Amino acid sequence: MDFAQPLPVAVLAGLLGVGGELVSWLGRRLDAMSPANDHLAEGVELAAADRAAREVGEFAAALLADPPRGAPLAPMLAELAGAPYPGEVRAANLIMLLAAGTETARSMLAHALHVLIHDPVMAEVLRVEPGLVPGFVAEMLRTQPPAHVTSRWTSCPVELAGAGVPAGRLVLVLLAAANRDPGRFPDPGGFSVRRGDDGLAFGMGRHYCLGAG
Repeated sequence: MDFAQPLPVAVLAGLLGVGGELVSWLGRRLDAMSPANDHLAEGVELAAADRAAREVGEFAAALLADPPRGAPLAPMLAELAGAPYPGEVRAANLIMLLAAGTETARSMLAHALHVLIHDPVMAEVLRVEPGLVPGFVAEMLRTQPPAHVTSRWTSCPVELAGAGVPAGRLVLVLLAAANRDPGRFPDPGGFSVRRGDDGLAFGMGRHYCLGAG
């Protein structure tokens, strides 16, 4: 995690025009916020997550009030700052970008490095054929997606595997299971850098992940 943890924060901070001590400060706050997504988190962790979220909220509001000039994402910040929504809503959108854009990338990097450290043959194949790296990334996303579970609300009645689900119901979506569906993936339990299909790791449709690129 010494590598996987700080790198996504540094990259995203650079895109936002943030540097220096603020990068490590932001990384610590985002890390403290992470347990809020864990159903097993306890009171102390959740209280720390709340404090960190308030501090990141103040940081986001200040960034939107004075977007840094020349940063790669400065136009996005300016557009968000001028959006016709309450200030807390604009800040919440930036917080979502910061949290989701770093935690998922961190998990992806950690999983990929773990695989390569324990599979030197795979690591050597990628060194010899760097053109296979995108396929390796896609297969990592399929087999070990950063988010294994998500949820969606049904907008109309649907039938799933013979069971009826009314409109307006919350449905738990097991992305990791869908990514190993034998009806979609030949040899779903295998790992092939030539498969080139990341499944539902980034979602689909209107909910497709902004960070897919």
